[in-house]
Amino acid sequence: MAPRSAATREESWNSIHVCRIPETQRLGVVLTDKQRSEASNEGLDVDMMEGQEQPQLLTINDVHRVLHPLQATADRVGKQVEKFAETLDRLGSKRDRTINDCRDVLPLVREYEKIAAETVKRLRKYHEPERQEKLKKSWKKRLDKSSRRSPPSETNGDDEIDDPKSTTVKDLQHWEQERQTWQLLGLMLQVEHPIHGKSKGLPEGEERYRRPKDTPKLHQFSSERDVWHSFLEQNPDMWEKHVVVEWLKSSADSVGQDIDVVVEQLESGADRGSGLWAHSWLYSKEAIKANKRLRSWPVPIDPSDPGIDATLISNNNDENLVTQLDPDAFSRQERQLQKEDIFFERAIWLACYEMIRRGHSWSAIREWCQERVEVWRALSIRGDPRLAEGPNGSKDVLSGWQARSIWRKMCAIAAREGGIDEYENAVYGILSGQFSSVEKVARGWDDYLFAVYNSQLLEGFDFFTRKTFASSLPWEVIDKLGGSRLSGISKPVMNGGDIWKEMVDKEAMMEEAQSPFKMIQGSIVAKQLWDFLVNQGRVLAHLTAQRSGRRISNALPPPQPPVAAIGPEDYDLLRILTHMILALQMLDSSRAKGPTVEYVVRAYVDFLGKAGKQQLLPLYASRLSEDGAVRCMAQQLPMIVDANERKTVLDLMSEYTLDVPRILFEQLILIIKHVKISHSAESSIPPRRIIGKFESKDPNENQPRLPYIASGFMGNEITGDQQDLINGMEWYLLLSGHWNETIIAGVFVYKHFLRAGALAAARELARRVPFSSISQNKTGDLMGQAIDLGVLSDDEGYDGLPAREAARLRHERTSSQMEVSLKKEYLLGSSITFRELENIVFALDAIESWKAVLDELSAKPDPKQEKELKAELNNAFELITNYIEPMLKKGWLQTPIDDTEASELHMLRRQYLPEIIIAYNTVITICGQYCTRTVLLQSMNLAALIAAENPEIASIFMETQRMSELVEAFAMSGRTMLAADETNMAKAKERRGQRGQLNELLGIWTVRRSEILKQKEKSNE
Repeated sequence: MAPRSAATREESWNSIHVCRIPETQRLGVVLTDKQRSEASNEGLDVDMMEGQEQPQLLTINDVHRVLHPLQATADRVGKQVEKFAETLDRLGSKRDRTINDCRDVLPLVREYEKIAAETVKRLRKYHEPERQEKLKKSWKKRLDKSSRRSPPSETNGDDEIDDPKSTTVKDLQHWEQERQTWQLLGLMLQVEHPIHGKSKGLPEGEERYRRPKDTPKLHQFSSERDVWHSFLEQNPDMWEKHVVVEWLKSSADSVGQDIDVVVEQLESGADRGSGLWAHSWLYSKEAIKANKRLRSWPVPIDPSDPGIDATLISNNNDENLVTQLDPDAFSRQERQLQKEDIFFERAIWLACYEMIRRGHSWSAIREWCQERVEVWRALSIRGDPRLAEGPNGSKDVLSGWQARSIWRKMCAIAAREGGIDEYENAVYGILSGQFSSVEKVARGWDDYLFAVYNSQLLEGFDFFTRKTFASSLPWEVIDKLGGSRLSGISKPVMNGGDIWKEMVDKEAMMEEAQSPFKMIQGSIVAKQLWDFLVNQGRVLAHLTAQRSGRRISNALPPPQPPVAAIGPEDYDLLRILTHMILALQMLDSSRAKGPTVEYVVRAYVDFLGKAGKQQLLPLYASRLSEDGAVRCMAQQLPMIVDANERKTVLDLMSEYTLDVPRILFEQLILIIKHVKISHSAESSIPPRRIIGKFESKDPNENQPRLPYIASGFMGNEITGDQQDLINGMEWYLLLSGHWNETIIAGVFVYKHFLRAGALAAARELARRVPFSSISQNKTGDLMGQAIDLGVLSDDEGYDGLPAREAARLRHERTSSQMEVSLKKEYLLGSSITFRELENIVFALDAIESWKAVLDELSAKPDPKQEKELKAELNNAFELITNYIEPMLKKGWLQTPIDDTEASELHMLRRQYLPEIIIAYNTVITICGQYCTRTVLLQSMNLAALIAAENPEIASIFMETQRMSELVEAFAMSGRTMLAADETNMAKAKERRGQRGQLNELLGIWTVRRSEILKQKEKSNE
């Protein structure tokens, strides 16, 4: 099938957007008019906002939600679900597999990231104040807990800002993490599958993720920027770590609290108002000045001055204060500051750490420090080749690499040995790559990964510099300045997989590292995303089997750690995993299509189906393997009951080139497979379903008794599985053509119903999917016009003509008429089993209807009603005769397509033919009493046919051990005719001349009762 045009695709997705149910009709959200207007203009789902459900009358939407229990969840993320599907449909087309890069996948991933970013933007408009309030509390805890010698924090940052009751804030956090995850995947795709040739690849504003190319040849006087770019260009592993580090900076900046808000809290904690930051160590300075005034010393105080320890002490009188205010006085003099100044120092370094950790430019850091008259801090941290220099373009990193190598060594010493606070050590630890100092302030997964990769990256850069310029510096002397910056890391060189495993097992961050998003991000960093997705497929397969009570296949191995706690009910996470699988499919289709990983996609499709997003199902199914697509769609079709929705889904399945006939038949197989029904008809003696007890006025009378037809023997109960099978057959009426597939499916379902004795379901199937409807719906495509083949005979009306006349008419047909005739003959011949099975159901239904009329007649109604009921009884008898006569012909229900079906059809003949014939004989006998005695002749004809003309029927009675019952039934019919009322004899004689031969035949049964008794007495003698 040709691909859809862009206009057609856009129109199709617009129709889905229009059909989406707005949640504003159901929730009473507390928003101002302005907020409502903004939300409406931006297409915001207002159910994302807090609100209270208002009492309201039930609407069709409420009924729809009952039918689709996950509709509320779908409404909450409905717009995003549809946007992801639309993006996949638009950008996720097949690509040229000869191009081994990510140029076709990257736009898809970038679009997913854009959807998440837009959602974050909208959610922040309404929930950012609450989130910032929670972040304030988190900052306060950090400041209170921070001290110079405190151990590494084990507090999970997410736990501090996560309130289980604030679901709207959780939504915001979820989408923030999702945006980060899609961004990381896009970056790592470019690392693993770089785009060859000219391709933009990266959006504007992300130049830091562009790998340097064609760097100039290095020499002794090369700038550090050139050395750094050459290092990244020549070392793929280091480039990968650089990308991850920059991503971690960007992520921290996007979700962290604004620095200005942090400053407000720092002012409060340092006990100084706005504008007093310029006074630095305010309280210690006042103490020094007071001591100098007390002693009248015109020169700076020296720590060795006599009596200084007794007078220059902290407010708590427990520690000696510094005597000078230069920045290194704290570490050089080994004396303390006032408590307020310690908090100030801690807060300043915390802010500097956050700015560096978030990747702020050095210009922004310098400006922030300059406002607080702390420029020396900005100058002390200048020199990292990764720090952007800001818009002014000043490139301090153009200076020589030699000075910077020594500067990083000095920063490492400061991080390890000096500093008033652990955040000061962490600042210099980031700049030098000193791991242990940065690890101490790590609050979670992101910070720890940043510490490890940052250390390895700078260690690798120094090694590259030393190797490139081996004779340019006295490296042995420099090495003596300090130890390894990687002290504290379990392995000197760790790849992404090692780090991921270590974080999952590390007790301090185990809980966060095992959270779903961190597991996904960790697998991406470790370049094990595909293995992780396969593993999650195993998890879902085992969970689904466990919950349904089914046994898991031995071919499916159990999941191996690490695994994320993602179940079938985690719909948002399933959406993410599904679209990651489909994105990787574009890189390697052979790897991406497998039964294990497809469990993830099928779980997401199952959510879409339950949420009422049926129009999205074919799109995702089309991305699976052929078998997976068939099974996936077959599981979802029973939930689609609306006729228009079925037609739409059917058209979409055809549009996405899915095997529609196979899907429809697989649907029936799956339903039957999970229905446990004991087919007792396969026993040697099938159970009775139509014939009940025998009528007898005198239980002691040893005479043949007329078989009794049970009232309502077909029943009315239809189970859910049976209803699904009937719904499944209705799909075939919407399917153009495919005659054979439809007939085979119908035979399949009829055999199941009839063997199981599900007569009510079989009758419902015959009513909703009759052969006449099938022929009318499908002959238009097959023959050019809609024809009801059900009203045609197998010989097109020629069977009632003399053989010579019929041959002449056939010979005179035109070629087009002959072609139509041949098609009709083929269609009728291929559907003979279907029509015969349907005929069984119609015959049983007619018998049950006849019995219902008889029951009313037996209730002795008034004369007028009795007359009407007798006429109705006679009409029902004629209908029964029309249905049963074909069943008495030779070869009935003996046209199987294989040996298996031959055995099944034989079972059905054994199960239904004896009962139907015995019931038919009862119908004949009773109608002979209520209507006219002429019908009694049909009992004689029936007996003759079974005895001589069609021995197949007699054989069936012998197999089922019901021949004696049949003989008794015929005997009772004969007894009924012999016991005719003597008063009718005279009338019969009067009409003998009028009735001719027919009445003469009946006359043989008009024997007086007295004559019968005389013959009986002679026989007794």
